[in-house]
This record gives sequence, structure tokens and C-alpha cells, in this order.
Amino acid sequence: MIDDKLVTAWEIISFLNDPDSLLFIGSDRELFYKIAAFDSTLLYAGASDSLYINYFDSLSIKNTGTGATVTRLLFEELGDSAKYYNDFITEDNLPTENTKFVNEVSANMLVADPTETTQTALKDIANMHPFYGGEAVYRARGILHMTVIDQLPEIRIGNMNHVPEISTYAPESQSGRLIPNPTSNNIRYLNEYTEAGMKIEFQIYDLKGKLVMSISSQTGDPIDVGMLAPGIYTFRINNAIINETHKIAILR
Repeated sequence: MIDDKLVTAWEIISFLNDPDSLLFIGSDRELFYKIAAFDSTLLYAGASDSLYINYFDSLSIKNTGTGATVTRLLFEELGDSAKYYNDFITEDNLPTENTKFVNEVSANMLVADPTETTQTALKDIANMHPFYGGEAVYRARGILHMTVIDQLPEIRIGNMNHVPEISTYAPESQSGRLIPNPTSNNIRYLNEYTEAGMKIEFQIYDLKGKLVMSISSQTGDPIDVGMLAPGIYTFRINNAIINETHKIAILR
């Protein structure tokens, strides 16, 4: 089995000079696939031929290979073909779900501008932190010409039991915050400029803009979100003096 290692520029350079160093980047499936697809002779260049070939063949029929095909077809402006192959991408996690949606939008944009509903869904992706939303976050921002400042304190990627607060840049008018973020079960709304116990209304929307939860609560009180599936949600918070929108990651 190929050991997981971070890809470095030196390892990529080494790969170009020594095909056996393909082992060093094998854990990055997309990079492995793109390099091998660009020059397939590299798969037959060393003692590890069977490992390279089998690994490449397995990726070619999975999301990695299908995604690369969709990207190529979009570049060639073959929207219908891109959408056909995009349907074969399995939405097995949030980044893949985002990628599949942005692929569909990109294909449709070859013939028409995105609708208002589509733009709203793109904004939801664009406002995610790339740590959770994946590469599609940057693509959504590019389509919408958005500039977003991501904030993520230093963490150890190997330990996800305790993840520090994440956020994207929020307008100064939003004085409140939801904690903890990410969360797994409960969340609280805090606002230093309002009275403790002030009544507020929450509407929670999923990535497709569907209202999945509506609740009345008070500032500082815990809100149970344990029934929601893991993912990114939009929280709209309002009362007579508060009107805010926040993004929350639910992890388990």
C-alpha cells in the first residue's frame, strides 16, 4: 500500500527525473492521475509497473478520473459531454458534492448565464472555508468574481477531535457569533451588544437553499442541531434589532 505523504515541489521534480518516485506522490490521487495521464509512458518505466498501472486504472473509473475528464471537456467547451460524465461523479463527501455542482454550473454557463437561484447556491459554496468545501470553493468565487478572506487558526490535521473556530470574512455589521464552529450537537448565539436572554429567531438552510430547521431561542441558550447531517449550513438570525447570516460547519 502506498504510504501517505505530503507532496512537495522537490518530490515532483524528483518524479520527473525518476519514475519510481511516483510512490511519493501516490497518496495525492489527483496529482498522480494528472501526471500519469499526461505521460502514460511513466507508468511503464520501472520495477513497480504493476503497482502504477493498477492504481491508475482504478482511479480512471472513480471520481478522480471522471473529474479529470469533466475538467478537460469543460476546457474544450464541450458542455453536453461534460454534463454527461459529471453525472457519474459520486457525491461521497462535501468537497465532491460542491465540485459536481460547480461542474454543472460551468457547463451550463457555456450557453447561458446562471440563474439567480444558481448564483445563490454558488455564493453558499463560495462563502465556505476551503478546508471543508474543497477546491470548488475557489471555482465558485472565480465565477462570481468574489474576494473572500479565509481565517483558520493553526491546527494539527491529524487530530479532528478538537477543531478551532473557522470563519470567512464577515461584514462589520454582524456583531454576533455562533459558537462552537464547527460543532457536532449544540450551538449558541452570542452578541456582546445585546441583552442576555433576548429572544431571537433562527432559520437554518442547507447548501441547496432548503429550510431545514426553524426555531425560536434566546441569546446564549444552546440550540440542538444534532439531528442535522454533517455539512455546511447557513444560519439566519433575526429579531427587532438583529439581522445576521452565519455559516456553520457540522462535523461528526
